[in-house]
Amino acid sequence: MGDFVLTKVGTGLVHIAPAFGARDMQLALEFDLPILETVAEDGTFVPEVRPWSGVFVRQADPLIIQDLAARGLLYREEPHPHASSFCWQCSTPLIDHARSTWYLRKTHFREQLAAVSQRIQRRPKHTRIELFGSWLKNNLDWSVGRERYWGAPMPVWECEACHHQLAVGSVAELSQLAGENLGDLDLHRPCVDEIHFACPECGAAARGGDRFCAQCGGRLEASVEARA
Repeated sequence: MGDFVLTKVGTGLVHIAPAFGARDMQLALEFDLPILETVAEDGTFVPEVRPWSGVFVRQADPLIIQDLAARGLLYREEPHPHASSFCWQCSTPLIDHARSTWYLRKTHFREQLAAVSQRIQRRPKHTRIELFGSWLKNNLDWSVGRERYWGAPMPVWECEACHHQLAVGSVAELSQLAGENLGDLDLHRPCVDEIHFACPECGAAARGGDRFCAQCGGRLEASVEARA
């Protein structure tokens, strides 16, 4: 019973895919629905999806349509305009995929932020309620993790052996830890992923690149978004 599903439009039913959409994920968490990842990180169907296991999802579309038609389950096929995610740099179509990341817990301070906003004199005055007021009322936790190749990663390195985590505060500090001048380093992935240094606690290799779970501290696998 999502508030975005209307009985006056269409069938009143909507397909839910929690692992592949933010609104769907929120609905799944609210109603304790299962979160099934049927697509791997490279954009291909997982082994359980037969007979299209290993096939890139966009290439599987016509195959699925043919299968439905052969089984007498296809009502109609026709082109339909549809908003979709795309890379803002190269316009390549992307696939939404649930990922673990780091968040700043802004919702914890929602009422405090709204109260402070009311004391700020803004010009024009209506922006205090209509613009900033509405934005703060719907304020969400901020995802600060980045694991795309153009993203800026969290400056946290973790030891492979003792799992000690170290937040690096500057390029100068990173240069000192790595034992080399990194003044010209591109502080984006994958360039920064190549920087390793000895753990200050046990001496084993510490690696960075925004790959750690904020809840358990476990390592997360990195990936580039699946592309068509």
